[in-house]
Amino acid sequence: MDIEVVDFTSWKNNTLKGFFTVELSDKKSKLGIVIPGFMLHEKNGNRWIEFPSKPSKGNSGSWEKTIYTYDKRKEKLFKDTILKELDKFLHKNQHEDVE
Repeated sequence: MDIEVVDFTSWKNNTLKGFFTVELSDKKSKLGIVIPGFMLHEKNGNRWIEFPSKPSKGNSGSWEKTIYTYDKRKEKLFKDTILKELDKFLHKNQHEDVE
């Protein structure tokens, strides 16, 4: 599976630094999917990403992920890989404001 960040929109609000889209593809099977809405966060020099999410039902003010994994180890590996791809994209497209 290939993972590529295909766009980034800077959006600064507290720890949030922006939104980006990820494309997952497999050259052998020619399958792929584009997933918008990933979020880049940063606080005290620590950076992390969050999966796309939407407001929870009701008026609780909480959010729920729209994609997820049941395995926390796989989730961390996936997020670490996406963060590396995001860094490549930001460097290539000269988004110094979030690097």
